[in-house]
Amino acid sequence: MPNIIGNGMLARAFSSAILGQTNAVVYASGVSNSDCVDIAQFERERRLLSASLEDAPVNAWFIYFGTCSVYDPDAQKKAYVRHKLEMEAIVLSHARGQVIRLPQIAGPQAPPSTLIAYLVAKVRSGEQIQVWQDSIRNIIDVEDVVKIVSTLSSQRFLDMKVINVANPVSISVMDLLRTIESCLHISPKVELVKKGCPYDIDISALSGVFESAGVEFGPNYLVNALKKYYL
Repeated sequence: MPNIIGNGMLARAFSSAILGQTNAVVYASGVSNSDCVDIAQFERERRLLSASLEDAPVNAWFIYFGTCSVYDPDAQKKAYVRHKLEMEAIVLSHARGQVIRLPQIAGPQAPPSTLIAYLVAKVRSGEQIQVWQDSIRNIIDVEDVVKIVSTLSSQRFLDMKVINVANPVSISVMDLLRTIESCLHISPKVELVKKGCPYDIDISALSGVFESAGVEFGPNYLVNALKKYYL
């Protein structure tokens, strides 16, 4: 079993994972709210991450979870994204540090600040939701993250310093809301704003990995994740 740092949704998902590297350290702690601007929280993660790297065995595979929001032109301006990039740089200075960049994660007991939990709550309450019409999101089941990363723990991926792990298909926030509407049978109150910018997440490095990991991104992937964790 890997050494897990953290106690949130991602950390719990990896608690029983079997990784190819027996001395792996999975860092799944720190700031999770992408709207965070609290310097104290950022500094707390910096201290914990630095201490965790110092305590890790020299030959340990040290995994840090970054964010695919670094590719979003709008999100790049956020303090959260700048902070995550700074944390990535610290990890990549470690001899066997590796950054796994993740998109929006669907999973059990997700924090209310995460996108899907937030949208489902807003739809159920009947509150108005402001939606950027050109904004997209990429959603992956946390269990599939574990399967994919476990497959990546084979030797041939250890030299890759930064890997994007994401769904091959992104979705507009408006289409995500429509999917939630179809599941809940509640029409959301939407204020559509002409903002947002589509962006790509390069997952070409994962060629063949999804099949090896037993992960299928079919047409019902999002609906299945919604029903599994949120409805």
